[in-house]
Amino acid sequence: MISTSGTERRADGRQLRYQHRRGAIFDAVMAHVLEHGITGLSFRTLAAAVGVSHVTLRHHFGTKDQLLVEILGAIGTRIVIPEQLGADDVEALWRRWNEPGAQRRSQLLFEAYAQAVRHPDEYRGFLDRIVTDWIETIRQHAVQAG
Repeated sequence: MISTSGTERRADGRQLRYQHRRGAIFDAVMAHVLEHGITGLSFRTLAAAVGVSHVTLRHHFGTKDQLLVEILGAIGTRIVIPEQLGADDVEALWRRWNEPGAQRRSQLLFEAYAQAVRHPDEYRGFLDRIVTDWIETIRQHAVQAG
């Protein structure tokens, strides 16, 4: 039994049975998106590419917007900006973002930002959560650098 707000309900066996697949599906989705980007991405084509149904994607991740926010959030947490950021550090940061291992993540973030600017309603979750945090962090570093 699961308690929710003082009431108890039974756990859905189907949800519990397949919950372990979420991580593996997310990893496959991440690999696909890093390779192919997000422009023109649909749940059906993404599901086919990672070997699950679009219903499975919706079950585990909700809407396309929610999935994109989760993907871009995971990528954003991997991009580290040093506490103190001088002019030389900005160039070093740019070089680091363009290293072979990080380049696809950086490309995806910039692609997502471009899509969000063009289609703000479709990418509202991304704009509200990811870009706001990212811009604030960069702003703070720019103020520190003078």
